Amino acid sequence: MVQRGLKNEDGYTVVELLVALTIVSIIMGIAGSTFVFISRQMNRWSTNLEFYNNFHVAETKIYNDMIRSESFIQTDSSVTITKPNKDIIEYRWKDEILTVNGNRLSDPAIDSLTFEMSGTTGQVQVVEWSLHQKEGNRAISSQFVLHSRKPSLWTPMRSNKKGDS
Repeated sequence: MVQRGLKNEDGYTVVELLVALTIVSIIMGIAGSTFVFISRQMNRWSTNLEFYNNFHVAETKIYNDMIRSESFIQTDSSVTITKPNKDIIEYRWKDEILTVNGNRLSDPAIDSLTFEMSGTTGQVQVVEWSLHQKEGNRAISSQFVLHSRKPSLWTPMRSNKKGDS
């Protein structure tokens, strides 16, 4: 009767516990390394997205200001844009930092910003500019050519006089 009681005892042997711990350790190791890999990849994607997003913000801001400009004055390190309502916007590029009216426009270094006015033919003003940004081993560039009419030279397509249809 004593032997029968020993055989019915519940519990795990040391071997069973070691096998269970080994399996759990392998699963945790795979899960941990996968988490670290995904975390690093997400950080890379995030920094790339931030880099390209900052560049896009800068190029869009410059384009929108240039298309609405009445005139602009260019120096070696700055461009001053005058809008039709006489607002003045000053882009300044110094030590790879682009500022607009004294406020920093983008975080990554803007490698260069160049403006060139090709000329005015009739009522059309042609302005070219290029924007280059680099950070580490990443680089991006854009070149723009804007053919715009000065807002002061715009004429309405319809007349508001009575009798006109």
